[in-house]
Amino acid sequence: MVSGTARRVVRIIVASAGLAAAQSALADEPWSGLQYPHADWNVFAGAAYTSDATLAPNGPSDTIATAGFGGSLYQDTGRLKADLEGSVYYEDYLDDTYASHILGRFRGLATYAFVPERFTWTLQDTLGQLTLNPLLPTTPFNRVSANVFSTGPDVYMHLGGDVGLNLGARYGRADYQSNPDGELNDHRISGNVGLSIALAPTTTASLNARATRVEYQATNTPSYDEYDYYAQFATRSARAGLALDAGLSELRSNGATTNAPLAHLTAFRRLTPSWNLNVTAGEEFQNTANALQASLASTQVVNGQVVPGGTGGGLPTSGTPVANVILSTAVFRAQYAGLAFDFVRPRTTVDIHGTFTRQHYEFGAQALDRDLEDIGAGFTRRLRPSLSFRASAAYDRQKATDTTPGYEYRYADVGFDWRAGAMLTVTLAYHREDRPAQSPLPGYIENLVYLGLSYGPPKHTVQFQPPNPAGTGLR
Repeated sequence: MVSGTARRVVRIIVASAGLAAAQSALADEPWSGLQYPHADWNVFAGAAYTSDATLAPNGPSDTIATAGFGGSLYQDTGRLKADLEGSVYYEDYLDDTYASHILGRFRGLATYAFVPERFTWTLQDTLGQLTLNPLLPTTPFNRVSANVFSTGPDVYMHLGGDVGLNLGARYGRADYQSNPDGELNDHRISGNVGLSIALAPTTTASLNARATRVEYQATNTPSYDEYDYYAQFATRSARAGLALDAGLSELRSNGATTNAPLAHLTAFRRLTPSWNLNVTAGEEFQNTANALQASLASTQVVNGQVVPGGTGGGLPTSGTPVANVILSTAVFRAQYAGLAFDFVRPRTTVDIHGTFTRQHYEFGAQALDRDLEDIGAGFTRRLRPSLSFRASAAYDRQKATDTTPGYEYRYADVGFDWRAGAMLTVTLAYHREDRPAQSPLPGYIENLVYLGLSYGPPKHTVQFQPPNPAGTGLR
């Protein structure tokens, strides 16, 4: 679930202007080799009228002036590989419903090879916003900024033949910048070792072990240790790919121990020259920082290419940029599954997706347990060389439990983008958000209209690939 006037305004801007950490700590971006260099950027400004700025029954209307910039970059020089995307924007509520503010989001992953294929150093950073109380709509009073950072070396030692030894270490920290007492801030140290074998040029298998220590800033908050033992298999081509982790995790905190399966699957397949399938599923331990990274991750393969996130092009999925993550020091077991179908033609694209997530909290925090569902669809059509139409709809739900009330959200968006020259785009868009009342939570309906301008080069897009000469559409 994602809500809030700020999120919706930016969602419209992002989709209009062409501006979206790995999904799992175990997966190391298996599709990164399918990217090709690009650099997108733009600046934007506009105004949005909302019929309900506070997202409450009979809430006041307001007009929101907004301006910002964003972009996406992917470069690979052989030694340096950088995959960056983000946006920063300013909002001013003209009728003073909320104070003016600046918000942003960023996802960056960079590696430098001191010794190619032998010794590399990695920097990773994720910046985003979380809801303080996920049962309430996300307004400026109900969100917190968070930053998750990690860095460390990776070493590969060739043992002979196609066998190698992988060693790695990471130092990381999570900072919740708007949280007054800072009790959720943490720092972590992890190390891993793995024995790998190259089965083919783009196929590998490995046995791995990793240990992680997480300590919280607050002195009265217990630290914890996690031990992961798993096998990994990854293979890919331009039309299909599979990455699978399977094993066991052990969690230790304050004298208590719990175990759970560890599994993570990501796969893509080009079904026809136009239709693509992406699948993700898994089970693993997560905390607030891991969940933020997973929420803002956006690895999707269409027509044998990695699609940038919402800041790089394409309609952002529900959940950008405010993540539906509970702020807590408790660790939970996440079980999740997602399915996405994409239809890509030179003038038309269709996206259909659905996800399910179950979060089971450990060590006495079961009152936070919840089940989340999200389904949605998007459609874009280039009506003329300079004019495009887009529409989307989404439905988010949290099931009610014995300890937690449930809720539902329904979203609908339509918009037109007119490219008035090589660099300038004019956008007119409409957003509707509906949350039915569900005791004890009140409901509301909001209608929002946005008019804005953006300046920047045409965005990076997935290249349409016609059928192969044999006519099968698959290789």
